[in-house]
Amino acid sequence: MTDVLLSLGSNQGDRAAALQAAVDALSATPGCRVTAVSGWLGTVPIGGPTGQPEFLNGAVRLETSLAAETLLARLHEIEASLGRERSVRWGPRPLDLDLLLFGDAQIDRPELQVPHPRLECRQFVLKPAVEIAGAMVHPRLGWTLQRIFDHLHHAPPWLAVAATDETTATTFIERLALASSAGLLVAPPDQVLAALEDGGSPSPPPSRFWLSILPERYADLDDQVASADVLGLPRLTFTLNRPPVRWAPSLSFTTADLEAAVNDAVAAIEASLPENVG
Repeated sequence: MTDVLLSLGSNQGDRAAALQAAVDALSATPGCRVTAVSGWLGTVPIGGPTGQPEFLNGAVRLETSLAAETLLARLHEIEASLGRERSVRWGPRPLDLDLLLFGDAQIDRPELQVPHPRLECRQFVLKPAVEIAGAMVHPRLGWTLQRIFDHLHHAPPWLAVAATDETTATTFIERLALASSAGLLVAPPDQVLAALEDGGSPSPPPSRFWLSILPERYADLDDQVASADVLGLPRLTFTLNRPPVRWAPSLSFTTADLEAAVNDAVAAIEASLPENVG
């Protein structure tokens, strides 16, 4: 049996009833045994069309004998049975089921990505998840979910960008600083590191995060060294046209569609803010 973690969300109709119906459907699925269910958490919508109602989110832990692909298909069946239509990305929906962790599997295919690629930046996913599965380990990072959650709360106010070339990183940073409302102060990496060593924060207000290219000395950072020094790492690292880093929370984007990459990064920053969850 494989230990599995799922996230649930709803912002249409009777949200609590939809989430409970999903849990009941999972419990009735042959080859699945629900072992824990979090409490429900009210959260603001992140990304997608404006004017959406608030979400109700939660997490479910289960054991399954199903393959990951079979379980994903079952999740889609349950969503459809409760009225989910996949027409608008991040649009309003009566039910959203995401496969977050499937044991220690790492799967990267167009139809299935495990661990979920945005798990490590989403407070609305992590907060209910740590309630029932804080000790579960993210296979790429080697961090527990509790450690990732704590990192988003206590790591320095620093967002870093790593790309295969500096021009791409610089263009992305400029566009991201303009698009985000989170208060991003663009600075050279040496200036950011010096400020962090002095315990400084971005200024003047309303700047909230430093935003810089990832310093060269982080390029080959050893996983164990990074794991021992959480507070010296960026809050989030965005990688462009390359895999996510293995030593801290990271999201990977392709710049073939630069606007889409910037919009996804904006949503990731918003999702990482503690005030956006109840």
